Amino acid sequence: MNGASVGVYGTWRRNPASPDGPYVDTWFQYAYFDNTVKGSQLNGESYASQLWSGSVEGGWAMPVAQTATGPLLIEP
Repeated sequence: MNGASVGVYGTWRRNPASPDGPYVDTWFQYAYFDNTVKGSQLNGESYASQLWSGSVEGGWAMPVAQTATGPLLIEP
């Protein structure tokens, strides 16, 4: 198998200056592979495969505690 992939991701927050509040996370990926299969007494076969995948997630980040490095958030 030989292949490559590329992807992008992003996050939207209602208030970029504060980590709490509504948010939307997204990511998308494309991958392409060249595949070869060969058995011990069989002729080899080659084929190509592609993959598209992605995700969109939304929620509301709520602070539950303050730490030395910033707020601790829960994102239901």
